[in-house]
Amino acid sequence: MTKQMKAVLLDAKGGNLTYGESAIPTTKPEYLRVKVKAVGLNPFDYKLINMQSIVWEEYPHILGVDLAGVVDEVGENVEGFQVGDQVFALTNCKEKGTFAEYCLVRADTCTKKPKEMSWEMAASLPVTGLTAWSALKRKFHIEKGKSIFIQAGAGGVGSYAIQIAKAHGLNVLTTCSPKNNEFVKSMGADHCIDYHKENVVEKLKEYTNGKGVDYILESVNGNNITTNWEGCNLNAQQLTIVGAPEKAQPSYHGFTLHESILAMGHLMNNLELQRDIAKMGYEFLELYATGKIKSNVTKKVPFNKLIENLESMKSGHTVGKIAVIMD
Repeated sequence: MTKQMKAVLLDAKGGNLTYGESAIPTTKPEYLRVKVKAVGLNPFDYKLINMQSIVWEEYPHILGVDLAGVVDEVGENVEGFQVGDQVFALTNCKEKGTFAEYCLVRADTCTKKPKEMSWEMAASLPVTGLTAWSALKRKFHIEKGKSIFIQAGAGGVGSYAIQIAKAHGLNVLTTCSPKNNEFVKSMGADHCIDYHKENVVEKLKEYTNGKGVDYILESVNGNNITTNWEGCNLNAQQLTIVGAPEKAQPSYHGFTLHESILAMGHLMNNLELQRDIAKMGYEFLELYATGKIKSNVTKKVPFNKLIENLESMKSGHTVGKIAVIMD
């Protein structure tokens, strides 16, 4: 095997991304070496470039946190995995990442991929799919017959959240541009609100017969929470994955506010949380096995188009998920 691999390299903190080569990593105890088949692109990836709380010991650094691939080598003290296993994972952003041909991942933070699942779908799950799962299943404990408002239903998290909610029998409301109505409807949305022209709160009331929604998943701006609550019912819950509102309002009626970021386990280097993400992967696969969940990948690109597609995500208008195919 050649000792070098293709990789996207970050030259310095706050620096530039370039295509180049890096040494193929050597497997270490408790880790798997994975030959990467596909990676998912996330806003989190480019945000890491300038994130002051994360500084790597050496450069160039390899970014990327979503991964799907084949176990190429098994380190010491690893149980339950063998060479040839197909896996997906959310990798530790404090270590070298997934934008390369090979990546080291702790074995106990990996989820085994069903053979029938495409590489691109598996690579789309760790950040967006499991963020949606964590919000709806772990925080909200969603119940059949209730209603949920999902901001930005055409986005990566939103499009998986719509499917999870619909599979559990909820009335699903979302915002999107009219050009994305067909996509979010295909994901399972019952009602699409044109946030450019329509009053969101009024529509939340209208589509719930005046009651207001039971759950709100906020994925655009935490400050929206200060107006979202007007479209909630008395016992509603809101969850933000984009930060809390800048100002708390004491006049909110009795809803519960959650704040969640799935990558926090990695930012804090918390192994228990990292392992729990892998566990959520298996929970998600139980629903996938019923046929009620499909891929939200709308664009597949080759490795040599990774940088330009990551750059394109800064507009904030990516539909579904972009997957990079390594082969």
